[in-house]
Parts: sequence; C-alpha cells; structure tokens
Amino acid sequence: MKASTLIILFLLVISTSLSIAESMKIEIIPMKNRMVEEVIPIIKPLVVKGGTVTGMNNQLIVKTTPSNIQLIKSILIQIDNAPRKLLISVTRNNNNKFSNEEGGFSIKYDSKNINITSPDTGEKGIIVQNKNDDGDVIRYRKSHEETETRENNIFYVNTLEGNPAFINTGQLIPIRNQTTVVTSGAVVVQDNIEHRNVSSGFYITPKLRGNNVVLTVSPRFAQLNQNEKNVINVQNIDTTVHGKLGEWISLGGIDQSLRASDKRNLINKKQYNEEKSSILIKVDEIK
Repeated sequence: MKASTLIILFLLVISTSLSIAESMKIEIIPMKNRMVEEVIPIIKPLVVKGGTVTGMNNQLIVKTTPSNIQLIKSILIQIDNAPRKLLISVTRNNNNKFSNEEGGFSIKYDSKNINITSPDTGEKGIIVQNKNDDGDVIRYRKSHEETETRENNIFYVNTLEGNPAFINTGQLIPIRNQTTVVTSGAVVVQDNIEHRNVSSGFYITPKLRGNNVVLTVSPRFAQLNQNEKNVINVQNIDTTVHGKLGEWISLGGIDQSLRASDKRNLINKKQYNEEKSSILIKVDEIK
C-alpha cells in the first residue's frame, strides 16, 4: 500500500474520532422522584461508547451524543416516576400445647412373712385408696392437665417502594455495671445502670414488578444470654421471598413436638409438648 494511501486513512480515522468527540455534549438532568443512585445503574449501559454518566445533588450528569441524550430522556420519563406508597403488614402466629398425664398405683402391705412397698407420693389428680386397720394401703392416683395458648399479633408500617422499613418489638433491659476508680490511694467502686435495647424485628425492602412484589427480608433476633446477664445474643438472617400484592407471603416458621414417657414401679408419666409458629408478610398499595 502506498504511503499516501496510509496517510489518507490515518487522517480519516482522526477526523472521525474528532467529529464524534466534538458531537458529544454534557447534559444535566434533575431527578424528580427517583434517587440518582437508583437511576445510574439503569442508564449506564445505554450510554454510547466514549460517553459517561455520573450523579450529584440528585442530578444526572450525562456526557454523550445528542441522539443518545434523547434516548436517555425517553427512558427517564418511564422510570423517574413517583415510588408507590405501600403498607406492610407482618403477622406472627404462635400456638403452643402442653399436656401432662400421671398415673400411679401404690401398695403398702406388711405381714410376718411378706413386705410389699410400692410408693407413689404424688398429690395431683384423683386419688382413690383403701386402708385397713393393720395399716395396709392400696392407692390409685390419676392426673391429667392440658394447656393451650394462642397468640396472633399484627404489625403495620408505611413505606415507599424500594425503601427499607423496620418492624420490631422489644424492651429496654436495665443492666448493672460496676466501675472501679483509684484516687489518692483510695479505691472507689461506682455502680451504673445501663439500659440496653433487646429487640427483635425485620428490615423489609419491597420492590414491585407490576402486581408482583419481591421482598428482601433481614430478620434480627436478640435475647439476653442466660449464663451471662450482661451479654446480648444477636442473630441476623437475610432472605428474599416473592408474592403478589394483597396476599400473605410465608416467611417461615416452627413446627415441632416432643413426647416423653417414664414408667417405673407402677408409676406412669407421659408428657407432650407441641409448638407451632409462623410469620407472614403482606404488602398492599396505598392509593
């Protein structure tokens, strides 16, 4: 290839690059409803090669070609709309059952050649016994107790689409602390009472896709340590669930039962404990 041809091609490339660079302009587009941090990830892939998009003071700063700016503005008209107002409801259902059954058969018989003793010292329940003049006793005892507790709590919070909301329950626990201060050779012990927040709840971030909702849920559980009273145990979990507006969405729950029995010396004991709990979330649009 001749040198003159190479020079012409080189000049054409430079000329084209300069024309593209010259044709780019900077446009500042204020956001009306959405945060600029939400919009940049959506707009960035649409900017032509060589262009840029940044944000400041909730304004979108775009450097690109005029035609590309028009495309971006048409997209912003569709996405820069007011976030929908939502009402989030969280319900927690607890159902606990406990039953305890005891039965005892006791005998006390004493003669010159035979001695039988099978004691049942329990006092609960129905007791039937027979005692003769010699002190011999036949005793039967039967007891049964059963308890059931139901709890259904509903919590509400208003939020905007895409913004996190926090629902929690708990209490302030007074915790005693001691501080030792040494002054002028004397030791002074000061008692202080500090109130710590022991609460459990949920961070919920709703995102809508038409009538479908995607929930990012971060439960937080806190409770006092049973062995060390000054320590608070905290657990955090992150999960994502899907559902429809206006419908209850199951987040999870507990379903467990325990059976225990003890048989010895004509005494029979049975225990049954059942625990069921569930957490449901519902999102409604406020119009």
